[in-house]
Amino acid sequence: MSPYRLEQEQLESIFRAEVRSYVFDGYTPSRAPDDTPVLVLLGAQPAAGKSRAQTAIIRENPDVVPLTGDRLRQFHSAYDDLMEQNPLEMPNATARASGAWVKMSIDHARDNRYSLLLEGTFRDPEMTMDTAREFAESGYRVHLVALAVNERVSRMDTVSRYLGPGDDTNRWTPATAHDLGYRMAPHTVRAAEDNPHVHRITITDRSGEDLFTNTRTPEGDWAGPTGAAETLLSVRERPLERDGAREWLVRRNEYTAALVERGEFGPVTRPTFEKLHTDAGTVADQAWPDPEDSRQRLRHRADQRFHGYLLDSSAEGTPSDLLPASPDVFSASDTRVAADRLDAGLERERDRRSKLSADRVGIENGVREEMRVLRGPSRDSARTPTAPEAGTEMGRTGQRQPDREDLQRDGPEPGL
Repeated sequence: MSPYRLEQEQLESIFRAEVRSYVFDGYTPSRAPDDTPVLVLLGAQPAAGKSRAQTAIIRENPDVVPLTGDRLRQFHSAYDDLMEQNPLEMPNATARASGAWVKMSIDHARDNRYSLLLEGTFRDPEMTMDTAREFAESGYRVHLVALAVNERVSRMDTVSRYLGPGDDTNRWTPATAHDLGYRMAPHTVRAAEDNPHVHRITITDRSGEDLFTNTRTPEGDWAGPTGAAETLLSVRERPLERDGAREWLVRRNEYTAALVERGEFGPVTRPTFEKLHTDAGTVADQAWPDPEDSRQRLRHRADQRFHGYLLDSSAEGTPSDLLPASPDVFSASDTRVAADRLDAGLERERDRRSKLSADRVGIENGVREEMRVLRGPSRDSARTPTAPEAGTEMGRTGQRQPDREDLQRDGPEPGL
């Protein structure tokens, strides 16, 4: 049994003493017979931008009570200690308590006729539709809102959210939790179109633009053509703009270095970076699409060689202080790394190289040489080796590596 488990009596006591007032204070329930409360079900994969979408929904429904499971984690008695000592463990440790408090808040809202904005990942169509039915049968109008956001963008933003300035949303999202929400959201939207208890459906994106909207008539039929799930799927696959794709590649390098330098690049975080490693091939094609971009594409392949080596080294159990942090610093010559005046990155790299075994030094020298060839190819094509394909998972040998086992543990996401 988890040392962080709270018993039901404790959960209920904390809800009555702290959570209920945190969620509902300042809001007025619907009391008049002609004042119909609203349930808004807002969903998308983690880090899709649901918090921003809340703002537009609240402008339209100022009396709606926003409920987000992540914000209830702070009421767990071990939350502060976890965030200080083991932030990567916090999501699993607090998931059961947060989920219980979400359920208690939902029941309190329905029983007292509060309009409610319930945020979730739409990972479970049946649970979402059960919630819609319960509220509709209690006299609520039910509005489902889904965000259409490219998975490569939201996956990157799960890392950004974790590394951002500390607040009660800055937690690690396991790769499986992100991907489950992304995969299941279209199924939840299709279920909503087929469910008579859902009265309105909207597909939007981070800009707040309504990409699809449909409302049921008083007779219960949809006023317009169906196709919400198809809109969601189509918009999510739109390619990144060129500048956005280039920024994505820069962020991948920066976030990788940050996790390595914090000593947090390992079994919990690595599966996300394995996904980002694969994503990078597609993003690079969008960042450098033209024939004159050939040098940038080669530089990207060199960076991919670095990331493949980093991922393989971590999977083999290499300690954090022996992992390289960034492709530019890793590819620096021994002379540059040994210079007297160093920035922090080069100083760390000098210290790291001093601890490597002779065998590891030889391996890394080979990887650096491959990267240098890719970054600065000879004009004589006969002397230029064939570069690995962008987007493949490249290990130390440059060959495609088998899929790695997802080693992280992930508890259930609170909410839908």
